[in-house]
Order: sequence, then structure tokens, then C-alpha cells
Amino acid sequence: RSALVDMGPGTQPLALALELRRRGHRVSFATSGGVFAPEVEQRGFSVFRVPALAPDQHNTRSVIAGVIALRRIIRRERVDLVHGHNAAATAFAWLGGLLAGRWLAAVTSVRGVEERSDYQWRNRIWRLLPGVLLAVCEKGRERLVGFGVPAGRIVVSYNGVDLQKFNPDAVDRTEARAEFGLQDEVVVTIVGAMVGGDGWTGPSKGQHVLVEALALLRDRAPELRVMLVGDGAMRSFVE
Repeated sequence: RSALVDMGPGTQPLALALELRRRGHRVSFATSGGVFAPEVEQRGFSVFRVPALAPDQHNTRSVIAGVIALRRIIRRERVDLVHGHNAAATAFAWLGGLLAGRWLAAVTSVRGVEERSDYQWRNRIWRLLPGVLLAVCEKGRERLVGFGVPAGRIVVSYNGVDLQKFNPDAVDRTEARAEFGLQDEVVVTIVGAMVGGDGWTGPSKGQHVLVEALALLRDRAPELRVMLVGDGAMRSFVE
């Protein structure tokens, strides 16, 4: 993973690693770092820090340095499978495997594709990546096929939910609604960081779009409410 942050790109790899370890496999992490890396280490996993994997370090020199560093890790850990949590991370590791003399099996999590018209070149990378692409939904699969990825290389793998941690039956809905002054209203909730993205107006997860949609429905559905869970630099924009 390019960086282990304290949201999906950090928590999802950890959830997968915990389950793989429970099934008897050995898992190691390679990343540029990130605030979530200490949490991963506290769970007993080796975290190899490769600064060249950082998202803002992708240039010719860093690519070479990153591939060489991953070659050493792959040899040391005797890696059999690479799970890349973005396209660049997968490409780095797979090339490192070739240098280490290992033709690694590879899978890549595809949580989304590039929507901006000026950055469509990024979507062509999916055709070039080795191994299997794990789309998180059917729409993602359709988009990848549209970019020219053979359908046989795509597997739809929905994001799982820990039903012990997120158990709606364990929550008193009446109490929760009373806490926020809600009675018979219909509540739509979005959970996510309110952070910006290059070339986007508003937070990259689109919370402001939900707010705008609610405004259009206000007269037709006055019982609708939106609850936003999260924080970040774009929160004032959404408010």
C-alpha cells in the first residue's frame, strides 16, 4: 500500500491481514508509512517502510528505488502473493518480484476508477496490471471492462462487514434517535472523511452532492434528514 492511513486504505488491508493470518497464512506489509502503520505493527505484523511508495514520490528515480527495495523484501519474506491496494503499489511489487526471480501471483483492490476527463490515462493502467482485479461492485466491473480489461481477469469482491462489530440488533434505535432529536424522519447517513482531491470542487467523497440532492427534495419529502459522520479540511465547505 502506498501509505497506511486511518481510513479505508489502512483499515481494509489490516482487516484482510487479520483474516488471512487466522487462516494460517503469513502476512507482511510494505508501505511508505502513514499514521496507521503503528497500529498494524501493534497487531503483530511486519511493516517494511519503502519511502519511494509514497503517492507524491512517483518519478523515475523513486520507481527504480522502490522496485529495488521491494525486491529485497520479496526475497527476504519469500513472498508468494502480492495484494496491491492501488495500481502503483501492485506494479512496484510485481516488478520487484521479477527482479527477485519470482513470478508472483498478484491481485489488486479496485475501489474506484478515474472520473476526471483530463486523467483518463490512469484508467489504461488497469489493462496493463498483472493478475486479478478485485472490483468492489458490479459497476466497477463494468467500468473496467469498458477500459479494455478482459472480463476473465475481474472478480467482484464486495467490501465485507464485521457483523460482530457492526451489529444493528445491538443498538437501541429509539435511544439513538432521541439523542439527535429524530422521531419519524427518514435519515440518510454518509460516513467518510471530508477531504479534498486534485481537480475536485468539494470533498472527494461527495458529501456536498448529497446535501444538494436533499435541497432538491425538500418540498417533496420534508421528512428526509441527512446525517454526516466524519471530519476534514472540507467540512466547512459542506456546512
